[in-house]
Amino acid sequence: MSVPFSGFSVLGDPVVSFDSLGNAYYVQLYQNGGTYGVCIGKSTNKGVSWTSFYNVSSITVVLSDKEWLAADQTNGPFTNNLYVVWRQFGSTGMRSVRSTNGGINWSAPQTYTGGQGAYVAVGANGSIQGGSVYNASINGSSILVNRSTDGGVTFSPQVVAISVVTGGIICAGRHTVK
Repeated sequence: MSVPFSGFSVLGDPVVSFDSLGNAYYVQLYQNGGTYGVCIGKSTNKGVSWTSFYNVSSITVVLSDKEWLAADQTNGPFTNNLYVVWRQFGSTGMRSVRSTNGGINWSAPQTYTGGQGAYVAVGANGSIQGGSVYNASINGSSILVNRSTDGGVTFSPQVVAISVVTGGIICAGRHTVK
């Protein structure tokens, strides 16, 4: 099955998530002329059809890449918030946005350090379900993580979660096994 993404010329890197109401959300990278960004589709029938498409973020400074999506499925204070993170080439680092109304509107992007690989997850804040949003990114040989306890409005400074020694051979700027 193909999601039509009316109005967006999609590039790839699809990610799907479901909120606690069973709505499906599908994010893609896009390019319309010299504008690059992330768009999202919404399905209210578990992905059988896709009827709502929204712009998450757009920029004219080169490619957006490796976006990730998470929906808060908890009964916590930020239930059904959506969070999208991605790598923004042409400017410094990673971007993070949130939607509190089913993907229709998105916050202004927040910037944080990272080289590639954007990840977002929702977790508990002590005994509060869904009280924390975690952003992670790869930066050199480390994985950096920062945390929000206010539904993605603000994030703590990044910390090194782990440093790794990567194997393989560098090919086109990435570690590969040959």
